[in-house]
Amino acid sequence: MQILPFTQGAHIAMTESFSLLRFPGPTASLIVYLENMTDELFIESEAESYHYSLAYDRLTELALGPEESIALAAQIASELT
Repeated sequence: MQILPFTQGAHIAMTESFSLLRFPGPTASLIVYLENMTDELFIESEAESYHYSLAYDRLTELALGPEESIALAAQIASELT
């Protein structure tokens, strides 16, 4: 788990969320899953999926590391109780 704090400001995925589905095998594939209020979309094009993969990598760079994220989540939880 990684948390992207508000202090990082605007980022590439502010307008939509997405999930990357990676399938191993002889021809490993990456599928992007998008969902909104009225529809869902699977992007299977390698070229389009690549852009989402780059966005995911950038979000991972901006986010806190796993240990820092867990510590922040615990801190927030303790402040709520």
